[in-house]
Amino acid sequence: DLVERVLAAGEGEALYALAPAMGRRAARDPAMNGLMAGELEHELAWRLAACELGKDCGPGSMAMDSYCAHGGICASQAGDHLMDLVQQDAHKRGVTSDPATLLMQQLLEARRKAWR
Repeated sequence: DLVERVLAAGEGEALYALAPAMGRRAARDPAMNGLMAGELEHELAWRLAACELGKDCGPGSMAMDSYCAHGGICASQAGDHLMDLVQQDAHKRGVTSDPATLLMQQLLEARRKAWR
């Protein structure tokens, strides 16, 4: 219920705060079945969706600093955004289509459909 309310509200800060609970921790929680949760890519998708919904994910933001500190992928250019770092990371791993970005798009589409 909390997850659906946060998603429906579309508040970037709230989605970002919820993101860690939607990652691997959710894999052991039966309440998360059927939700976009349970894998590291899911957590990142929630973070990216938060950025798309207004969370500051630009240069010098807490989101960028956190990704750099915990993910080891840091901004190489002054204008880098969290989405840029995620895509750079995928490219370094040889992945042509970043799974977190695709999941983020699905998450935002589900939110749009819920509001129709």
